[in-house]
Amino acid sequence: MAKVILQIANDYSGSKVYKNLFLEFDKFGLEQVVYTAIRRNDLVDRNSVSFQSPFSRILYRDILKWMDRWLYYSKINKIYIDVLRCVNVSSLSVIHAHTWFSDGGVAFLLHRKLKLPFHVTVRSTDLFVFFKFFPFLRGFAKRILLAADSVIFVSPALLLRFRSLVGENFYSKISNKINVLPNGVDDFWLNNKSVFKNSLSTPIRALYVGTFIKRKNVVSVIDAIKLLREKGFLIELILVGGGGAQHKGVMKIIDDLHYVNYLGKIPDLTEMLRIYRYSDFFVMPSYGETFGLVYIEALLQGCPVIYLKDDAIDGLYDFKIGSVAQNSSTNAVFNAINDLIVNYDLLEINQELIACEHNWNFIAKKFLKIYGIK
Repeated sequence: MAKVILQIANDYSGSKVYKNLFLEFDKFGLEQVVYTAIRRNDLVDRNSVSFQSPFSRILYRDILKWMDRWLYYSKINKIYIDVLRCVNVSSLSVIHAHTWFSDGGVAFLLHRKLKLPFHVTVRSTDLFVFFKFFPFLRGFAKRILLAADSVIFVSPALLLRFRSLVGENFYSKISNKINVLPNGVDDFWLNNKSVFKNSLSTPIRALYVGTFIKRKNVVSVIDAIKLLREKGFLIELILVGGGGAQHKGVMKIIDDLHYVNYLGKIPDLTEMLRIYRYSDFFVMPSYGETFGLVYIEALLQGCPVIYLKDDAIDGLYDFKIGSVAQNSSTNAVFNAINDLIVNYDLLEINQELIACEHNWNFIAKKFLKIYGIK
């Protein structure tokens, strides 16, 4: 009988990460049922794909209401009952819950009823929202991981945060089934790698790509660039993206800064490739990142990166890909940029290794090994 994977992904409509992974599984001829519970009908068919496997499908289930955001147990029970109603559970071989709390709770209930193996991915929202602000759910959440066959993190930094939050006693109980598997990037970036130029431009070109929200610390980046210029550095800043709660504030800050160039949102990948290659380094000292694909996109274009200590891609590589900001303050970002500029010729970007480890095909094979399928 064919192996059928139930992929429970509550945020499937909001992220292309799942889509890319599931398409790779499809190339192996595996059957998948992708289940996503949604709150709005306009999310139906978002990130829709045509699977090669004839029985694979995506189930967009418009069953949630706004209050389900706050009624955790009611929500997971509602989804659990709906899965039993609309999925042929007798055909399933394995379950993957793509978040710890929301998807993991459903997978745990299905596991208790069906005795199926299940795997859980822990993401930043699980740690920085659910675990932090809903302490009454922690006991149940730990039961989920104790029952899971594997627990997956997309970065060493996220695992480190998890370990500090749950404590050594609980961590020791599940450490033997923990895996770290980073996200992949679009094939476009893998097929268009560019070498590290190993020399700074005049003026030095710093790049930020992202939304303008507090946790991404774009204001600290702008202030650090200003401080560098006051110290005599000839440096400019390129901003790509925007939107978010701080957008108006950022626009006001940079209005009279001639050395800050705001380009807006750029959906065209070829244009983004050009901007990465044009820049001397990428800087985003963002807090609470599950992973941060923009760092990998930049590195594949030979653009070193500055990121926050114990966050995002920190600890992912043992060679020097950029510089680490110790915290998100202006001075810390200033110090990280200064360190990168001073030691620019000592940077090492192993793009072949980076490309390999962020290739969805390579990652999918690792997942299937964890599933016990291939």
